[in-house]
Amino acid sequence: MPGESSPAGKHSGPGSAPELRASHADRDRVADVLRIAAGDGMLTADELDERLEAALTARTRGELAVLTADLPDTGGRTTAEAAKVKDVIRIQQAHS
Repeated sequence: MPGESSPAGKHSGPGSAPELRASHADRDRVADVLRIAAGDGMLTADELDERLEAALTARTRGELAVLTADLPDTGGRTTAEAAKVKDVIRIQQAHS
């Protein structure tokens, strides 16, 4: 429905009302978006850590949508690409 947001902060169809409970898959998708954004330089390592913690403990889709509302779409990048980004961030944090 118009005006509703998906867990990735984008508009979506019926059944995605923000007050609906978030699933593990919803949390994983948001975590992927956050990792890609960090890899693209849109989030600092600290911001990524804060948002990932919030994503993993979110109870509703609305709580997840807030975490990515200020980020652009990932352009359809895959979970495998997000995993690579996570490894790069882990390496950067180890050298900080």
